[in-house]
Amino acid sequence: MKQILFTLILLLPTLCFGQNASPHLHDLRMRVAQNPADTTVRLEYAYQLAIANELDQAMQNYETILLQDPDNVSAAEGILWVLQSRGSYEQSIARAQSFLLKQAQSSAIAAYLAYGYSKTDRHLASLNSYKKADELAETPVQTDIAQNGLLWAYIYLHNYPAAQRLLKPRQHSEDSAARQILEARHVTMNLDFHSDYKDLNGIGLSASLTTTHATLSAKAEELILSGKRFREQYGLSLSLANSFAKAGASHSILRGIDKRIYPASTSAASISGILYWRNLEINPMLAAAWGKFQRLDTQQADIGLKILSDKWLIAYWLSNMYVDQEIVGSDSSKTLHSLQAGYKVFTNTRLQAYLFLGNQAWWLSPYQVIYDEYDANDKAIALSLCQKMSDRIYAMVYHQIGFFENEAQHSSSLNLSYSF
Repeated sequence: MKQILFTLILLLPTLCFGQNASPHLHDLRMRVAQNPADTTVRLEYAYQLAIANELDQAMQNYETILLQDPDNVSAAEGILWVLQSRGSYEQSIARAQSFLLKQAQSSAIAAYLAYGYSKTDRHLASLNSYKKADELAETPVQTDIAQNGLLWAYIYLHNYPAAQRLLKPRQHSEDSAARQILEARHVTMNLDFHSDYKDLNGIGLSASLTTTHATLSAKAEELILSGKRFREQYGLSLSLANSFAKAGASHSILRGIDKRIYPASTSAASISGILYWRNLEINPMLAAAWGKFQRLDTQQADIGLKILSDKWLIAYWLSNMYVDQEIVGSDSSKTLHSLQAGYKVFTNTRLQAYLFLGNQAWWLSPYQVIYDEYDANDKAIALSLCQKMSDRIYAMVYHQIGFFENEAQHSSSLNLSYSF
């Protein structure tokens, strides 16, 4: 429904060329034959051919007009219309980019470029181009096309507050699909299995409920050591978001058989910005965490930065920790570094690499993993492969090699996610 709506809206500039009701195609063909240099008649002829689904002939005539008049915006729009009607989105992107070199002030061409990006899952680039289309809009129709595109770009980027902000002043009937998405309650279930290939295995289950401005999550995890229950964890988290930032808080309790450590608890709070610049999303982040274990307490402060494009992402976190030991004079502080880089190798597949530097004992990672142990890795490298199986199902395989006293320790996990 959304795709049909998009196509109809993007055709509006072509339908609004200012042409009158068309004569018969045969009459137009005769008029073009009699006066091939008349671009106005040929433009009407190409338009009627496209309406009649004679796309090859329509393209030939639009191309002929551009040869006669390279600055003819209507012919350029017609070419983009035909290409996108064929489903040739990559070609339409290349042509739109070349047209904008000459017609940099064309809102319609910018909108066609944005739609091509959207259909090829480049939603940050689509957002940027729709913003340009909105800035360049000279008519209410062009403004409506650009803002409708922005609305859906924010939805695809899961920035529901920004989409809601655009939707509020709009009362169009075609917005019903977007309104339904924004008013829905989205539930995600996650199942996680992990193992160190020796004697430690774990299983975790989590669920989250997302609305336009909030996400509430709960999780439970069980660690099995040498076939016996070793440690269990239960946690709750809440995050609130607007168009420009997201703030969150979480709390976990841990129970286990090691009386030096458990029972224990951890709490965390974070805030991150949501900035868009050109074809990038930029997320600066601040976080703090507190841990209370049987023989020690921890305090942690984090600062981070994540930069995403439609193809790649890179993120860095700096963590400073203070460990308050029970034994007098044994307190310590340390610094940890986390680096993540990812690349979309296929439309639904992302490969990511990770590097962790610093002793991880008692650390709460940027991914909310608690390293509740005395002998933790000093550094680690990891790879993950994320695969979108369907519109509702995601899978991630993760493998890590940690190093403790120069000895490599392997561990892997499999995460399955289902949304509805």
